[in-house]
Amino acid sequence: MSPFDDRKLSQYAVQQFNSKVDSKTVSGSVIGLLISTIIGAFLTGLQISLFGRFFYVSLILVYVASWITLRMITKKDAGNPIILLTAVLATIIGPGVTLWLFIR
Repeated sequence: MSPFDDRKLSQYAVQQFNSKVDSKTVSGSVIGLLISTIIGAFLTGLQISLFGRFFYVSLILVYVASWITLRMITKKDAGNPIILLTAVLATIIGPGVTLWLFIR
C-alpha cells in the first residue's frame, strides 16, 4: 500500500468515527448542551453588563465556545449531526435565556 492510500484510509476512518451517532455521543451532547448553555448565558450576560446592549455578532463567539465545549466532551467534530444540532441549540438557548432575564 502506498502512503497516499494509507492517508486516505485514515481520513476515511476518522470521518466514519465522527459521523457515527451512538449513546455516548448523545449523552455527551446533552451534558455539553447544559454546559454550553451556561457558557453562552454567561458570555451574553457579561456583554450586556459591560456594554449595556446585545450585539448579534457575539453569537459567533457563543457558537464557537459551544462547539469547543462539545468537541472536548464528545471527541467528535461538527461533521456529526448531533454535535452540530447541539451547538446551534446552545447558541440559541444560552443568549435567549439571558436576554429573557435581562428584559424581564
